[in-house]
Amino acid sequence: MKDNRAYLPYSAGGFVILDLSDATKPTQISDLPFSPPFIAFIGVHTAVPLSARPLVVVNSEAIAERGEEALGYAGIVDISDERSPRLISLFPIPEPPEGMGVKHFTERPGRFGPHNQHQPQFQDVLYQNENIVFLTYFNAGIRAYDISNAKAPREIGYFIPPDPTARRGPLPKTGLATQSEDVIVDSRENIFITDKNHGIYVLRFDGAT
Repeated sequence: MKDNRAYLPYSAGGFVILDLSDATKPTQISDLPFSPPFIAFIGVHTAVPLSARPLVVVNSEAIAERGEEALGYAGIVDISDERSPRLISLFPIPEPPEGMGVKHFTERPGRFGPHNQHQPQFQDVLYQNENIVFLTYFNAGIRAYDISNAKAPREIGYFIPPDPTARRGPLPKTGLATQSEDVIVDSRENIFITDKNHGIYVLRFDGAT
């Protein structure tokens, strides 16, 4: 939220902009539906507004395992005209690295698709760089994207944890596979990601390299 505005994910309802000038009576300025064609259930999971540009980074949440659902997405919404927000780009879909033995992540157990972004929340203890997006992608691990060109986001790095060998929870149902859930990056550029069966991984971000 900034400048008496709230930029909200509304699950199946899409992306919504609210005017909070009167906090007791929020009013809707506009909305941007995402389903169809994208996944309907949790069609917009996260919406992170940028402070320096009139943009919001949005993403859905993968739900069904092995991709048995409509396509999930991550993308950028232009809100320069708040009454007419528009999707201007989509992030590239992750591809399995050589040697994984699959042509697409949906061939692996568990969910494949976006879940949570790093959300800096204007806190000094957290990483602040609005040109870089960190996004968990379930069985595709954690992905980092350069969005300095908002109309052409590009992947600049990823980390896929090894698949767990012990089950510590009921999911995923279709077999043990890494499921990167949540991500937060501190001001020292340490990346913390959670996994359904692993626990927590701690990584180090070294910029565009």
